[in-house]
Amino acid sequence: MRSSLSRGALAVSVAGAAALLGAPAAGADENTERAYLNALHNAGIIPGFYTPATALASGHKLCTTMDGGVDQLDVVDVVINADKVPENVATFMVGTATIAFCPWNSLSG
Repeated sequence: MRSSLSRGALAVSVAGAAALLGAPAAGADENTERAYLNALHNAGIIPGFYTPATALASGHKLCTTMDGGVDQLDVVDVVINADKVPENVATFMVGTATIAFCPWNSLSG
């Protein structure tokens, strides 16, 4: 069972990502992808943990996974294990990808 702390951390990450990205655009257009990459770069996730290409691929894959019914918090666990990144990085990745590419999967939505 997940703690409310994890849910709170994801909510804060999603709010932060929303502030960095602005209003989400429909679909994965070039401007949305640029804003997503800029948010990750500003947070030090690019180049600290991902390249721009791997970050984009990961973001789209995360949304596909959530579209299939997997909860955001479970996707954070998948990112931690698959990409070998710390929880705060995985949480920011999932929150930012959600806002950019699939806001309908947001926990706050």
